[in-house]
Amino acid sequence: MTVIATDGKVIACDSQETGAYTERCAKLYRLTDGRIAGTTGDSGLSLKMIRYLDGEIGADEWFWTWGGYGEASLILVGKKHWTNTDGSQESERGCWIIDSDSLEEIPARLPAAVGSGSLLAMGAMEAGCSPKKAVKIAIRRDPYCGGPIVVKTV
Repeated sequence: MTVIATDGKVIACDSQETGAYTERCAKLYRLTDGRIAGTTGDSGLSLKMIRYLDGEIGADEWFWTWGGYGEASLILVGKKHWTNTDGSQESERGCWIIDSDSLEEIPARLPAAVGSGSLLAMGAMEAGCSPKKAVKIAIRRDPYCGGPIVVKTV
């Protein structure tokens, strides 16, 4: 379980992985395109999704090795770049959610939060708290969130 919160400028998360056992883990990763990915769900699947987004593995390899077992999702924040069919380049700043079922990047409204503590974090941010403070509040109330808070600037 987890809590990751962002306002588009900062992304914050807890550092507790809860499953058959509880331990510390990394949840924020900077992608090669500059965006930051926050991972939720199955750690192995999340890391494989990051490898897919970074171009290290293709969609065929992702779906073949995933096999439909487990669930993971990422929250991506930053500036997304792409090349159009005519060769022109574009970019867009924002926040996206990507799920292990489809690997499709779905735009999300800011502020945004994911994980078991997401409702607590969203309420805190809607009330004016920073993402770091929102994660702190979620850790206080959600037994599946914990550990040191990690913050990265987008």
